[in-house]
Amino acid sequence: MLYQEIAPPEITFNEHLYIDGKKRRLKIFDGPNPPDSYDAGIIKLSARPESTLNWEEEIKAARVLLEKNKYIIWEMDLGLFEEGFSFDDGLAHNSRMVAITQFKEEVYPHFKSNTGGLIPFRGAPIQDADALSYHLTLYAHQLDDDLSIILLLDFSGLSPTKSAHLLHPKRFSHYLLGIKGSEIPFNAFGYGKEGKFGLIGDGDLGEIEEEKVGVLVPDGNFDDLLSEIDVPYRLLYEDFANTSWDGLDVIIAHAEFVNVKAKRVLQGFAAAGGDIVAFGGSIGLDGEILFQDFNAKTQRRKETQRGLDHQQEKVLYS
Repeated sequence: MLYQEIAPPEITFNEHLYIDGKKRRLKIFDGPNPPDSYDAGIIKLSARPESTLNWEEEIKAARVLLEKNKYIIWEMDLGLFEEGFSFDDGLAHNSRMVAITQFKEEVYPHFKSNTGGLIPFRGAPIQDADALSYHLTLYAHQLDDDLSIILLLDFSGLSPTKSAHLLHPKRFSHYLLGIKGSEIPFNAFGYGKEGKFGLIGDGDLGEIEEEKVGVLVPDGNFDDLLSEIDVPYRLLYEDFANTSWDGLDVIIAHAEFVNVKAKRVLQGFAAAGGDIVAFGGSIGLDGEILFQDFNAKTQRRKETQRGLDHQQEKVLYS
C-alpha cells in the first residue's frame, strides 16, 4: 500500500537534535490535544498484559494530529516496574510483544509520515537500570528501525553523580531521552521543564547557551566539582570523550579520580588545542590550569559582561 512507502521524519541526535537534517528544538505537549504553539502531542496506548488492545479512540486522536500536521509521539503503557512486575514473567512479556506487534503492523504504517517517536517507559530508572535497558532493547528490536525510541526518566531526588552514572552512554545512547528533576545537564528533552532538545510538558523555550566547558565523568563521587561550576557544561565519558568534545574549549577533571585512561583522554584533548582544568589538586599535565584560577577568571569575565550590559541599557534608555 502507498502509506507503507512514506518515510517517517529522519531524527538524529548527538549534541543537538536534528529532524530531516535541520537542527530543531521541539515543544511536545504531554497529551493528545496540543495547543497551536506546540509541535507535537502524545497519544497514550494501553499495552499492559491485561489490556484489550482496543485503540480506536486513540487512533481518532492521532488522525486529528495528522490533519493539523503535528508530530505524533506514541506512548505505550507497558506497565514496567509497577507493583507485581517481574522481567521473569513470560506470559506478561509475551502479551507486551503482542501489543508491540499490533502497533507495528496495524497503527504505525498509517501515521509513519508524522510519527516523531515512541515512548515505552516513563518513570524512575533506579531499580535496575541495566535490566531496564536490556529489556527495552528487546522490545525496540520488534519495531521498525526508523522509529525513534524516547525514554522519560525521572531523576528527582538523585544526586548529580548518581544521575551521571545511570545515564552512561553504554546504557541509553541509542534512545532519545526526556529528563525530569535532574540537577545536571544532559543532551535530552526537558521532561517538565526546558531542555537542550526541547520541552515535554508545559512551558516555553528560551535561548540555550552553547557549552564551551566539558566535565570528565569519573567512577567516583564528583558532586563537589559539579556544585562549584558556574558555567554551562557538557558531561564527557571516558570511552566516548573524543567523539563528544567538538566545540569545547576546556575539560575539567577531578584530580582524585584521574586514572591512566582518563589522563590519555585529557592529553588527546590538550594536543587538539584544548585547555585542561584540574579540580581538587594537580593532575600532573603540562599546561594544566587549577580550578580556582579558572573559576576566578570566569567570574571576572562575567562581571565584565554585566558591566557592558549595564552600559548598553543606559544608552538604550537615555
